[in-house]
Amino acid sequence: MKLPRSGLIKVNGIALPDPSKLTWSVQDLDDSEGSGRNANGKMFRDRVAVKRKLMINWCAMETNDLHDILIAIQDEFFQVTFAEDPLHGGSLTKTMYAGDKSAPLLQKDKRTGRWLWQGLSVNFIEQ
Repeated sequence: MKLPRSGLIKVNGIALPDPSKLTWSVQDLDDSEGSGRNANGKMFRDRVAVKRKLMINWCAMETNDLHDILIAIQDEFFQVTFAEDPLHGGSLTKTMYAGDKSAPLLQKDKRTGRWLWQGLSVNFIEQ
């Protein structure tokens, strides 16, 4: 039950298994001293960066696929190539890190005797 790998997400050049759900987001980072509201309530801001975040969920998988993903994202920072970045208009590579990882155990496959995981949830956040 190896998950397909189309190359939608690559970490350090290696395709990860295709996720069952991926949510792309972008955040503006403002300088805390140069942003706020004045006495009239008007907003002023000093945007210092625009950062991407990928909220990724994988469906049920065997330990070998889960292991492949966890090993690929274990470094403090890694290169993520996302095949379809809507802001960039195509493929884009960014230095990112992995947020908390969660993988509930599902059951043992009666046919193969291997353990199945309900899935994996993790956020990739731009450095």
